[in-house]
Amino acid sequence: MAISVLRGGETAYAWLGEGWAVRLDHADHAMLVKFKISSKGGGVTDVMVKADSRSFKAIASAMMKADPAWTTPASLRAFAENAGAK
Repeated sequence: MAISVLRGGETAYAWLGEGWAVRLDHADHAMLVKFKISSKGGGVTDVMVKADSRSFKAIASAMMKADPAWTTPASLRAFAENAGAK
């Protein structure tokens, strides 16, 4: 999966990669993105980003802007047909 976790402080000059595995999951009417990051104290912090279904239109719009090939009818049809696949 090509999802990267990067972190940087508000005053940092760059985003730095953590190299953690990212998991996609779902809950009732929500998409979950789960990963781990290094804690300031030396441990590991679990992080979960939850996007409820009200965000799906904005997420899909951003995905299509990032890769215009997604907007072709054939691409959208293939995506819809495979949406239930694990």
